[in-house]
Amino acid sequence: SVEKMTTFWRYFDAAEVLQTLFYKIPVMGMQMRYIENRSHVMSTQFNDGVIHMSTLYCTVRGVLESVPRHDPLYP
Repeated sequence: SVEKMTTFWRYFDAAEVLQTLFYKIPVMGMQMRYIENRSHVMSTQFNDGVIHMSTLYCTVRGVLESVPRHDPLYP
């Protein structure tokens, strides 16, 4: 649920969350390698092509920015 996700996000620093999502989590048995091009659009590079991840990136950024940085529950 949205409430549970908000509670989850608030315990992590934004940079740490993004780094974990974009560099550390293997997906479908593959370690995806993310690159940021000159237009600052996040994309993931597979063996035979590049899939743009701007939608995911903007969604994650939007969720993180919606969490108050000085929240009482923020460690």
